[in-house]
Amino acid sequence: EACRRLKADARTQAIPVVMITAVRTDAISRVQGLEMGADAFLSKPIDEHELVSQLKVVFRIKAAEDALRAERDSLETLVEKRTADLRKSEAKSRYVLNHSSDLIWELTLNGIITYASPSWFRVTGHDPGLMRDSSFTENVHPEDMPACQKFMSEIALVKQIASPPNYRVRHADGSWHWHEATATPVLGSKGEVVS
Repeated sequence: EACRRLKADARTQAIPVVMITAVRTDAISRVQGLEMGADAFLSKPIDEHELVSQLKVVFRIKAAEDALRAERDSLETLVEKRTADLRKSEAKSRYVLNHSSDLIWELTLNGIITYASPSWFRVTGHDPGLMRDSSFTENVHPEDMPACQKFMSEIALVKQIASPPNYRVRHADGSWHWHEATATPVLGSKGEVVS
């Protein structure tokens, strides 16, 4: 019962427990003691060398467990810090995107719009609800599409910032306006272009 309570409490569960008995030496008692969390179970009379060897093993295991716990705690702290850093970076990026006067789009490789900046909607007059998940081709002048599509194919191979051809974009009122753009591919963990 003492072993069960020690192992159930987070404050004491790392304390090694060695059960020593002269009364209950049968296999069932040994198994029961080990299942309660004992790290070793010895029966009297105890050989001095066996006791020393068992204690060395128990302390070696405890040292390894302590090192693993310290590493886990260190990793948890690192993950928490990196998560906080990522949230801060994401908040900054979102602020810049939302307050930039540049017209910013993000597209999938097949030309579906996954993001358009607020300035895009202010300038073009498009409804944000209608733009999300629409195709880039819906807004580019048909005469300019071959050059834009060729450019998009090339940027997937080049994987670097590039200046696409100037192209006309349809505004919400139906008029066409020339735009000059720069494209930056977003790369995945293996260096592949993901958008």
